[in-house]
Amino acid sequence: MAKIDSLINENRKLSEQLSQASQREKNNAPDNSVSDNADRTNKAQYVFVVLVAKITEPYYSKLLEKMTTKTEEYSICSQVKPFEVFNEDIKYEFMDEIQANYMKGRMQSESYSTVITSRQCLAFNTYQEASKEREKYLIAEFNYTKP
Repeated sequence: MAKIDSLINENRKLSEQLSQASQREKNNAPDNSVSDNADRTNKAQYVFVVLVAKITEPYYSKLLEKMTTKTEEYSICSQVKPFEVFNEDIKYEFMDEIQANYMKGRMQSESYSTVITSRQCLAFNTYQEASKEREKYLIAEFNYTKP
C-alpha cells in the first residue's frame, strides 16, 4: 500500500510540474491576435485582406441541353496598405471596407451569386514581407487551394 501511495504522490508532483511548465510556455508565447506576423508596437504595418468567395454563375450545358449553374471558389486580395497605427478596430474596419467594395462591384453583375465564405487580414512589418505573402494568394487564385 505504501508503494501505491508513493506512486500517487509522485504522479501528483509530476502533474504539477507539467502544469507549471505549460503555464510558463503559455506566458512566453507571442500574441497573434491582430496578425500572424506583425509586431504589436505602434510602428507602421503593411496590411492586406484576403476574401474567399463562392461564385455561382449560370451557363448553358450542351450535355444537358439546358441552362444550369456552376459554383467555383476564389481568393480575392486587396492591395497592400500601410497603416501608421493598426489595432483590432482598424483591422475589422479595413476588412469591412474591402468586402463592401468587392460586393458592390459584384452586385452590378446580376446573373452571378456571390457569397463570402471567409476573410482574413494579414499584417507585416515591411512592405516586402506583405507583398511576398500576398503573391502566394494571387497565384493560388488561378488554381484555388487554401494557402
